[in-house]
Amino acid sequence: MWVAADPLFFREQRLRFNLASTSQKFRFRLAEFPMRLFGSSVLLPLLLVGLFAGQAAAGLMVNAEFVGTTFPANARKTVSYENSSAFSGSRNAIADQLNWKVTKDFGSNALPEDSFFQTFCIEIDRFLSNSSEFMIFEASEAPATLISQEKVNLLTGLVSNYLTLTDEVFDSSIETAAFQIATWELLNENGTSFNANDGTFKFTNHSEVRDLANTWLAGLNTSTDYNVPGYQLRFLNSDEGQDQFMFSPTSPTPLTSASVPEPAALAVWASFAVGLMGTAVRRRRHSRSASGPIVGGSISA
Repeated sequence: MWVAADPLFFREQRLRFNLASTSQKFRFRLAEFPMRLFGSSVLLPLLLVGLFAGQAAAGLMVNAEFVGTTFPANARKTVSYENSSAFSGSRNAIADQLNWKVTKDFGSNALPEDSFFQTFCIEIDRFLSNSSEFMIFEASEAPATLISQEKVNLLTGLVSNYLTLTDEVFDSSIETAAFQIATWELLNENGTSFNANDGTFKFTNHSEVRDLANTWLAGLNTSTDYNVPGYQLRFLNSDEGQDQFMFSPTSPTPLTSASVPEPAALAVWASFAVGLMGTAVRRRRHSRSASGPIVGGSISA
């Protein structure tokens, strides 16, 4: 304990120190308090960040459990892809729409506990986690570390093309696979034109899936400002597994929680703690072992 219980201790302090030194000692004790209480002075700002990060960021936090793909294993598509700028040879990935159940909503009014939502993967070379903690962002507020606004715009164009050329329901595993590989094509191709058959990033099997993907990719470019009236695009960031994105034809529901907004003073603690924990977070993401089903992630080199 950092506060002594022995009365003799206090008498000795009064005899030994004058008012100025006692004041200085008191200030030292206050500065020392976080380390004595939590074991390390780093833990107090980390605790504050844990309590208020959802309010400090533009996104909303939810915990979600992966409950399966839209189509069963005997119907969904496993695609082969190449990326000459990143690796040699080809890799395989399951391409399908992913289904999630919210297990903790942290006060969300957009995705309440026990509700379900569907996503598509935006990280083809990472494994899916059975359970993920997602920070969810509106398209316009997605941080650059998650996805650039240029890529957000291209995905908006993809959704627009899909809705223009197809109905609003994914009726077959070909459609879900085609939309998924079109998403990966937009996010991984180094050039400014997009075709699932060509380029540094491309797919090599399921020609019917590639052909459909290319009808939705046709004409997309970085110079056009795309929009999809009446639809929401949201991006989900996870440290445990793949990042995701979702779109729905619902009226806009703000990503807000029931918590009180963070005071400015706590923002200072938060920024300090983020700097301290950044290296540890990056290390955790790179050293994490894969778990759960491999959906939208690398299956074999």
